[in-house]
Amino acid sequence: MPTSSSCSKVYTLAIVDSEGRGQPVAHALLAHEDQQHIELFLRDVLQWTTAVESAIFVCDKDFVEINAISGVLPDAKIFLCHFHVMKAFTDKMKRLCITDATSLLTLVQKMLRCGSEETFKTTVETIRNEFPTFHAYLDDNWLPHHALFAPWCPTPRQSHQQPT
Repeated sequence: MPTSSSCSKVYTLAIVDSEGRGQPVAHALLAHEDQQHIELFLRDVLQWTTAVESAIFVCDKDFVEINAISGVLPDAKIFLCHFHVMKAFTDKMKRLCITDATSLLTLVQKMLRCGSEETFKTTVETIRNEFPTFHAYLDDNWLPHHALFAPWCPTPRQSHQQPT
């Protein structure tokens, strides 16, 4: 989220309209970027429109945001933004100095776009065998939360904890 000059966090709720264009519909300046303040914003939005009760939310891997959405809107579906997921993956690949980054990138994209649990598991197993250091990163940080980025998964309703 962008930061205003007063060090408040700016949150924007956007929708995709009937013509496929993103439209901002609500903004909030939050004094603190914590679950309590995000929940207050979402409760205000819920008072304006109940349409968000079962909406689809796309966010980065911020468990404070995910838990706030789940807490206020238990019927909402939450997914991770593929741009942010891919950015995290490519940043980690660079830090690990993966020599065949092109092959790993192809596997990661296949994992993110697969249409079945079987394809997902097979792709993860290939990553485990061919890129064990990257698989360790996936296993520690991403695979426990695969329902947030695997398209064939239902969205889980439990809260999420940031790995330590």
